[in-house]
Amino acid sequence: TVLSAEIGNLKQTLDQTRNNLQRFDQYNLEVSNLQKKVAVLGRKIKSKEEIPAALENLSRLASENGVKIEQMMPDEARNEVILENDEGNFITIPVVIGARSSYHDFGRFINKLEDAGIFLGISDFGIMSNSADSNNHLVKLVLRLVIFEQVDKNDKAAKKTGKRIK
Repeated sequence: TVLSAEIGNLKQTLDQTRNNLQRFDQYNLEVSNLQKKVAVLGRKIKSKEEIPAALENLSRLASENGVKIEQMMPDEARNEVILENDEGNFITIPVVIGARSSYHDFGRFINKLEDAGIFLGISDFGIMSNSADSNNHLVKLVLRLVIFEQVDKNDKAAKKTGKRIK
């Protein structure tokens, strides 16, 4: 009886292994697709030092597409930690933009912004008509910039022990 129970378990394991072997190509394809997604997300995550370059790229894309930025400001007061791990923290910083643009130029700008992969996404936007110029609308946009902030080894050790290390 002991051997028959063990044989039953081994048969079940063998069936599961055969099933996994049949799906091996499917699993490899899924791994490849996930690696591509991770690479795309990796391009969108910046270090704190890369924020000025990201804002400069944003400004360049806006001017290339006929969007006139009047105000652009990272709102660091509304930072949000979205993931913490041993290496550091992933923080999202909203970037508030006020601009003037035609409807089509704004759409082209958003498309180019998405293709460039500078920001993780748009958290809010609005378009208001401009009574002074019916072709240029007032645009307010909030983009999410994700940065990775490394945790200092001493700070990590201090958190675990509850002591500050200087």
